[in-house]
Amino acid sequence: MLDLQLTIKNFRCFADANPVQFTLKSGAIALLGSNNSGKSSLLRMFFELRGLLGSIANDSGWIQTWLRGHNVGYGLAGVPDPQAILNDRNDRPMLLRIDSPLPMDQRAISSIEFVFPREGPEYASAILYRGPEQVEVHVGGDGARIGSFRYRAEDGELDASHFATHTRPLMNTLYIGPFRNILNQSKAPYYDLNVGTDFVTTWDSWKNGHNRAHNRAIKDVESAIARLFGFSP
Repeated sequence: MLDLQLTIKNFRCFADANPVQFTLKSGAIALLGSNNSGKSSLLRMFFELRGLLGSIANDSGWIQTWLRGHNVGYGLAGVPDPQAILNDRNDRPMLLRIDSPLPMDQRAISSIEFVFPREGPEYASAILYRGPEQVEVHVGGDGARIGSFRYRAEDGELDASHFATHTRPLMNTLYIGPFRNILNQSKAPYYDLNVGTDFVTTWDSWKNGHNRAHNRAIKDVESAIARLFGFSP
């Protein structure tokens, strides 16, 4: 299940003067646009911030930390320099807001706005909103966990289960980046794939190693490729 609206400001090429806003729903989603319009940057955002999204889906307790007014380090994926995720046209923080439709439940999280400071974008604070009226949750309570996906905020109980259901697909997705040039064929992970010599090494290890399950998996792939091109396996 996937039904989210995202608003992005100051991430890479997306300055806050012209933020990106779009809706994600279950099914096929296509991004259309000219070269250098930001399609790849959007895919990169989901991959790089997957740890942050996963913190909600896994009920990791980070909501408790945000309720207490603290930032959380979430582990940027594939980014050697955290400053690289920031838009360089201004010095304002990066923002990511996620809105989710929800049942008429005043306790349920309806939106989270993540704030990434310029001096350390690998750490994020969060502003939480609850209920259909998008009421901001007061920071300063103990944020104690009182059940699965349930927390005690300063002004009452907070339920994150509905929001987690809608964000979980973003954590479990296999991300495959665009292949444009020879630089993408080097010896390094590329999004969720091994490419170039890393791929060759992994293939050889699975095909000729001592793990029988890996051996059988490679044989199945080779047979499928042979059938696809009309060869005898």
